[in-house]
Amino acid sequence: MNQIPKISHQTIAAYLRDELDTSEERRVLEAQKDDPINNLLFKVIRKLKNNIDFQKLSVPEDIRMTFEEIEDVLMEILAGQLHERPVQKFAYGLLHSAEFYDRLLLKLSQIGSLMVPRKTPELAKIEIKENDEILINAGILKAVPEQPQEIERISQNGKPGIAKGLKWLFKPQNGFPKPALIMGGVTLAILVGLIFYFNFIQTVTYRYYIYDDKIPYEINSAELRDVEKEATKDTILYQFVNIFNSALGSYRVMEYKEAIKTLEPLDSIAQELLSKSTNDNTLLIIRNYYFYLGLSHLALSQKQVFSDEEKSGHLNKAIRYLSRADSIALGNNLANNDREIYFLGLAYDFAGNIDLAIAQFHKIKPESEFYKDSRKLIRESGK
Repeated sequence: MNQIPKISHQTIAAYLRDELDTSEERRVLEAQKDDPINNLLFKVIRKLKNNIDFQKLSVPEDIRMTFEEIEDVLMEILAGQLHERPVQKFAYGLLHSAEFYDRLLLKLSQIGSLMVPRKTPELAKIEIKENDEILINAGILKAVPEQPQEIERISQNGKPGIAKGLKWLFKPQNGFPKPALIMGGVTLAILVGLIFYFNFIQTVTYRYYIYDDKIPYEINSAELRDVEKEATKDTILYQFVNIFNSALGSYRVMEYKEAIKTLEPLDSIAQELLSKSTNDNTLLIIRNYYFYLGLSHLALSQKQVFSDEEKSGHLNKAIRYLSRADSIALGNNLANNDREIYFLGLAYDFAGNIDLAIAQFHKIKPESEFYKDSRKLIRESGK
C-alpha cells in the first residue's frame, strides 16, 4: 500500500487564506479521501474556517501552546466546542507555524490509528472446544464438579500457597537460590535504581534547558506597546519596530530560525539608531531587539538535532547579542536588567565558561525572579 504524501504546511496556509486556485484546491481535497489523518485534518480546518476569518486573524496575546494544549483544543474542536481564545491561538499556530502543523499531524495520526476499524479474522471467531467438553456433550464422559483449592495446598507446579510462600522461596534448591528469588532481587534492584535515577534527575533538570515546547522568556506585550508608541510613522524606527514585531511572532511559536532570519539583517540599523538616540524608549526597543535575538540563538543552541559545531555557533551569537542587550540596559540604567544578566550567564554556562557564568549569576538580587535558579546553578558549579 502506497503511503499518502503529507500536504505541506505552505499549502495548508494558502488553503486557509483561500489563496489556492481551483485545481490546487481539488488536489488538496482529494488527498483526504483515502487517508484518515488528512480526513481528520480537514474536518478540523472546516470547523475553523466556519468560525474564523484567516485573512483577518489577529495575533493573540500569548500564542505559545504545549503539545497537551494542542491536544485539548483539538478535542474541543472535533466535539464542536469552539472557545474563542484557545481556538484563536490554535488557528494562529496552524496558519503561521510549520512546527505547530507537524505537532498537529502527530496528534491526528494517533487519533486516526484508533479510528481505523480492525477486522476480526474469520478463524478467530470460531470457538474450538476442549476434548473433554466434546466427550461430555456426546455423553461419553461424565462431568465432574470443580473442587475449590485450599490456599495451603501445593499447586500443580509444585509451589506452596501463600502461607508457606516465603519459606519455600528462600529455601535453597540443589544448593542454589531459587530462580524466582534471583529475579525478585534483580527486579527490586532495578526499581531502587529507577527511584534513585528519577530523584536525581529532578535535582538537576534545571541544567537541561530545552526550548522546543516553551520559549526562554515570555514577552511582555503591554510593555512593548507602551514603548513603541514613541515610534512615529514614516520613520526608520517605525519600520524597524514593525519588522521586529513580525519576528516576535515567530519567536512566540518557537520558530527561532524564522525569528533570526528576520532579525539579524536589522543589526546595522539597530546600531545606527543606538548611536543617534538618547531617548529611553528607543533604547528600550534596541535593547529588546538584541535580547530576543540572543534568546533565539540560545534556544537553537540546545536543539538536539544540531551538530556540536552548529550549537557552538548559536551559543557564540547568543553571547554576542545578549552582551549587547546587557550593555545597553546597564549603561543607560534601564529597569529589569536581571533578565539579560541571567540569560547571558546561562549562555556562558552552556558554552563551558563557568567562571563567567558564575560571575553573572552572583549579580542577580534576591528579589529577582531569576534568583532561585541562579543560586542552584552556582551551588552545582561548586564555586
